[in-house]
Amino acid sequence: MKFEIFKAFNGQYYWRGRGGDGKTLCHSEGYRHKEAAEHAIQAIRGEAASAAIDDLTQAKAAGFGH
Repeated sequence: MKFEIFKAFNGQYYWRGRGGDGKTLCHSEGYRHKEAAEHAIQAIRGEAASAAIDDLTQAKAAGFGH
């Protein structure tokens, strides 16, 4: 996996994560400063391996159940 940082037509910085096959796996919101996008990537790299998975397709988890 690799991360790419780019500047869009709106002047904001974005990142995207690409798998080994080149397909986009994830992408970011816009950041006003490149350093903020870089910081977000570092945070993801440090937390992803231990991240929990919340299945929001379940009615109770989405807050719609009783």
